[in-house]
Amino acid sequence: AELGVPVRRPDAAALEALRRFDYPGNIRQLENVCQWLTVMAPSAEVGLEDLPPEILDAGDTGWAEPGASSGQGPGPEAAASQAQSGWCAALAIEARARLARREPCVMDELLRDFERTLLRVGLEQAGGRRGEAALRLGIGRNTLTRKSKELGMDPETGPALED
Repeated sequence: AELGVPVRRPDAAALEALRRFDYPGNIRQLENVCQWLTVMAPSAEVGLEDLPPEILDAGDTGWAEPGASSGQGPGPEAAASQAQSGWCAALAIEARARLARREPCVMDELLRDFERTLLRVGLEQAGGRRGEAALRLGIGRNTLTRKSKELGMDPETGPALED
C-alpha cells in the first residue's frame, strides 16, 4: 500500500523457497525481501524466478549450484563470485528498502555501515592488532584509528560504542 502497487502473492514453489530460507538478518531481512518482491516482481503472482538472488543462491530452492553435480561444493572462484553477488544483492535490497521509505542520506548511512563492518572484521581477523588490520585492509594504521573514532568505534577492539 505504501508503494502504491498491487499485492504480490508467491506461487507454491516460491512460497516454499521463502519458507526454507534462513533469514540471517531476521525480521529486517524478511521485510526487505517483501519490499524487494513488491518493487521487482513483474506481476501479482511471484514465481521462483522473481525471488531475490540471496534466496536463489542459498541452494534451498532445488536449483543446482556450481559444482553440485560432481559431489563437491563450488570451486574457490565460484564461491567468491557467489559471496560477492550475495552481499551485493543484500546491499541492493537494503538500499531499495531505505529509498522506498524515503530515508535521508541513504548513501552516507550505508557507507558508514560498510566502513564500520570492514574495520570491525579487519580488527577481529587481526586479533585486535591495529597495524595488522590496517595492512590487511589496505589502509594506514593512522587511517584505521581516525576512521574508528569517526565511526564511533573503539580503535583498540573495534566494537561500536553505539549501535
